[in-house]
Amino acid sequence: MALSDRYPRFMNEEQATNLYQRGRDFLRAHKRLTDISQRIRRKRWLLKPKFHAWDEQLYRTKRWRMNARFTAGWLCEDHMGLLKKLSRKASAKHYSHSVLKMVGFRLLAFKYRVNWLNSQARKRSQ
Repeated sequence: MALSDRYPRFMNEEQATNLYQRGRDFLRAHKRLTDISQRIRRKRWLLKPKFHAWDEQLYRTKRWRMNARFTAGWLCEDHMGLLKKLSRKASAKHYSHSVLKMVGFRLLAFKYRVNWLNSQARKRSQ
C-alpha cells in the first residue's frame, strides 16, 4: 500500500515531512538513473513522469500538510486533451456552442460516474 494511501487527508507535520522526503528521494533516484543511462548511451525511459507537477505537489504537501491523494487535479490534464479532441469534432458554424455542449455531456457523465464510485465505496465500508 502506498504511503499516501495510509495517511489521512490532513496530515501531521511528521507525516507530511515523511511524504515530502520520500517524494524527493524518488526525484533524486530518477535523476541518478537518467544520468547513468545517458552515460552508457542507452534509451532512458518510454514514459517520463511530469516532474514539475510532482515537485509542486511535494511542496504543497509539506507546506499545507494536506494529502495529495484527496486533492490532486490530474483530471484537469485529461480534460485539456479531451477539449482538444472535442474542438476538432465541433462544427465550424456553431463552434463555441458545440464544444460547450460536448464538454457538458462529458462532465455530466463524469458526475454520474463519481456518484456511482462513491456509492460503491460506501457499500464496501459498511
